[in-house]
Amino acid sequence: MSIKKIAAIFGFALLTPFVFASELDSFLEQNGEKASTVGSAINAAMSSAVGSNRGGYKYNYTPMVFELTTTHHRTIYVLNGVGEKVNISYKDDGLWGEGAGYFEAKCYGTLLNKDYMLTHKSCLELPDMDYNDPDVLGEPWLEWEPVSMKFKKDGRELYFNMKHIGNNYWIDQKSGAALVKISNLCLQKHATSASNVCVAFWEWATSSEGEKFSIKNNYGTVILSNINANDNVQDSFLGRAFFTPDGADKTVASVKKGVLTLKGSAKKTFLGEPVFHRANGNTNVLVGIKRASESVEKTISYTKTNDYALFSSDFTKLIKNNVKTDGIRLTKDLKAQTSL
Repeated sequence: MSIKKIAAIFGFALLTPFVFASELDSFLEQNGEKASTVGSAINAAMSSAVGSNRGGYKYNYTPMVFELTTTHHRTIYVLNGVGEKVNISYKDDGLWGEGAGYFEAKCYGTLLNKDYMLTHKSCLELPDMDYNDPDVLGEPWLEWEPVSMKFKKDGRELYFNMKHIGNNYWIDQKSGAALVKISNLCLQKHATSASNVCVAFWEWATSSEGEKFSIKNNYGTVILSNINANDNVQDSFLGRAFFTPDGADKTVASVKKGVLTLKGSAKKTFLGEPVFHRANGNTNVLVGIKRASESVEKTISYTKTNDYALFSSDFTKLIKNNVKTDGIRLTKDLKAQTSL
C-alpha cells in the first residue's frame, strides 16, 4: 500500500464523525499485512483524539457518572402438562404500568477511562421472576431480554443495541458490579436510522461542538479492591470523608461482610451508584457501588438503601483478566499508596 493511501485512510479516521464498522472490519480482514499498517494509523488517530498519556493518568478529576437506561423485554411463560414452556405474553397484565411487555431499568454507570464503564449487573441482565396471576393455571414466571441501552449525561444521549453487545461485558456476582467495554461498541446518536452507522464513545464524549462536558485526555480511576467479607477493615473507614454523585460529603456507619453502610437517611437512587473517597488532593478512589435493596426485584429501576458493595478479590481478577488498557489502577488501601 502506498504512503498516499495510508495517509488518506489516516485522514478519514481523523475527520469522519462516524465509523462504518462493518466496511472497515471487512477491509482489514481482506488485506493481510496491510491491515497492520492501517490499523496502527487508525489507533494512532484515536489516541491523538483523546490525548496522549504523557505524564501519566491523573485520578483527581471529578468522576464521570452517567445515567444508564436499559430497555428489557419480558416474556411470560408457564409449563404445560408435559413440561413444555408455553408463551402466555398475550395476557395484558399491565406490568408495573409499562405495558406492551417492555420495562426500563435504570442504573448509574461510572466511566473508568475512555474504554470502560462500570455499572450494576441489573442493567445488563435480569433474573427470572415469579409471575402471579390467579387466572393462570400452574406457576408462571417472567423471563427478560435486554433490548437496548442508553447512556445519558447533561442532556446528551447515546445508545446501542444490546443484541450486539457480545462478549463486551463481565459481571462480578459478589458485588453485582458489571464492567462494560465501550471502546468497540457500535453506538448511535438518537434517531440514527442506518444500522451500520456507528460513533465511538470517545468521539462522542470529546466532541467540541458546544457540548456540556468532555473527558479529560488523561482521565483515569483508582479502585479499592481485594476487600473480602472476612477482612476487618471497619476502623480504616470510620472518620473518613466519602462522596457520591450528588457531591455531598458522607461518613461511614459500618463496614461488615464486604458491605459499606453510610450514615444518614437512605434516598431513592439507581443501582450501581458509586461511592468515592478523597484520598488526597490528587486522588479520588472508587470504593464501591450501591447494591440492591430488598424491594428492588419489584421495582428494578431504583433502590433505596445506604449499603454499597465493596470490591473483592473476584473483582480484582475480573479487571486483571479483561482490561488491556491504561488508566485503571487497583489498590487495597484508602490512601491509594499500593497497587495490586
